[in-house]
Amino acid sequence: VHGEVACGAHRLELRTQRARRRRIGDHLAERPAACQQARLAVGGLRRGATDMARLTLVMIVVSVLLNAAAQLLLKAGTRVLGVIDVQAGALASSALGVATQPFVIGGLACYVASVAIWIAALSRVDVSIAYPMLSLGYVVNALAAWALFGEALTPAKMVGILVILAGVVILARG
Repeated sequence: VHGEVACGAHRLELRTQRARRRRIGDHLAERPAACQQARLAVGGLRRGATDMARLTLVMIVVSVLLNAAAQLLLKAGTRVLGVIDVQAGALASSALGVATQPFVIGGLACYVASVAIWIAALSRVDVSIAYPMLSLGYVVNALAAWALFGEALTPAKMVGILVILAGVVILARG
């Protein structure tokens, strides 16, 4: 993001919000009384950055939850359909059954929405920060599959969930 902040006779031209906040902060330290306009600009940038960070976090979480919902809906659809026959003679019938199963259609719709929101989130944050957040989907799915489908939630899975959560917290803070 390009921009500039005018401060009395001083003009700070900066290329990124992070650099803008840092440079304006340095400028204010050098000339605290003369630069009220810049001080207001820094406050606005910090609020804007915080709002952007919140929006991005919400987008990531919504995308992850939609992705998890998609998996759960697809599983619910396969429970209704039973084992899907992929033999050459039964493939057309199986495909038609899958394509018309309401849970499967709902799962695919969740995937489409998840991908659209994910793309918007990636436009706002580094992929090295966003991508690990997808692992939260495993946590959601493991717990939901246990609650909805009676799938096993073993001690090893619980340890794995705790490791995933710890990893996400470490990455989010770094």
